[in-house]
Amino acid sequence: MNKFILNIDNLKHLINYLTEEIENNKSLRTKQKIHFLNTKEVSEILKLSTGQTQRLFLREDFPACNFVRPQMIEYNAFIQFLKEHQNENDNFKNTYDNLKED
Repeated sequence: MNKFILNIDNLKHLINYLTEEIENNKSLRTKQKIHFLNTKEVSEILKLSTGQTQRLFLREDFPACNFVRPQMIEYNAFIQFLKEHQNENDNFKNTYDNLKED
């Protein structure tokens, strides 16, 4: 039951995030595509094992779409998560530093 509620909360978080992004950046509608990363891509980016990536996607503070299979995270939400958690571990910090340069 808690897992279902957590998934609904993640969906609400994603909808709120995307709504804010659209309102803050009208060009998102025409110039930018929304890009999602799956667990395999996140695993490759962070250089984590499959199990470590699955645990990351299950974290309450990780804004993943856990209600779909395969699990996904919106790219900008992933970058924001890394930014907010870069002091948590060196891997997050290094990845954030590398991705923000792109």
